[in-house]
Order: sequence, then C-alpha cells, then structure tokens
Amino acid sequence: MENPTHRFRWFKSSYSGNLEECVEVAVSTDILVRDSKGSLDSFIEFDPGAWKEFVNSVKRA
Repeated sequence: MENPTHRFRWFKSSYSGNLEECVEVAVSTDILVRDSKGSLDSFIEFDPGAWKEFVNSVKRA
C-alpha cells in the first residue's frame, strides 16, 4: 500500500539547514505536520485557523 504522505509536498524549516532531524509541513486543505525522524506516514493535521493561532503564539513566545 502506498504511503499517503507521498501525495503532499513537504517543506522543512530553513532553520534546520542540512540536518535530517526536523519538523516538516505540508499544505493541503489543512496544514499537516510531521517529524522527519519519526514514522513518515504519521502526521498531525491542523485546520488553517488553528495553525494560524499556533504560529502567532509561537511568534509571541
């Protein structure tokens, strides 16, 4: 069976440089987040409003 995460284009943070261990993000209808050193077929899904709220809270921290 094909890995469902292969359907998405994943991006990693520019802060990760050439490191293999990072958080990756893909955009579909929702925002998908996965840990590159974990199981690549596992991810967390955020709706756009929740993702925006999360990003804004990180920026304020």
